[in-house]
Amino acid sequence: MILVRVVFRAKHGKVNQVVSAMKEAIPHLPHRARLLTDLSGPIDTVVIETVHDSLAAWERARVELFKSQEYTSGESVMEQAIEAAYQEYYTIEAE
Repeated sequence: MILVRVVFRAKHGKVNQVVSAMKEAIPHLPHRARLLTDLSGPIDTVVIETVHDSLAAWERARVELFKSQEYTSGESVMEQAIEAAYQEYYTIEAE
């Protein structure tokens, strides 16, 4: 199992806009997702965390996400509110 975290740094004052857009998008994702915001570390950080069977499964889900109407309709909002983003991948060793 693979844990995927997509970490976004919102522009100053835009974190609530990013969180609202992501809350609207999460129900449309093809897999369970958790939405996290920072309590410490860099401010204005928003994370979407998902679990997949493999990296290949994540890639398939990602391709489908990028094709979806929900993603494309929210893309312009996110482009204006996000300063930077990166992805983290972890192997789940035990639960």
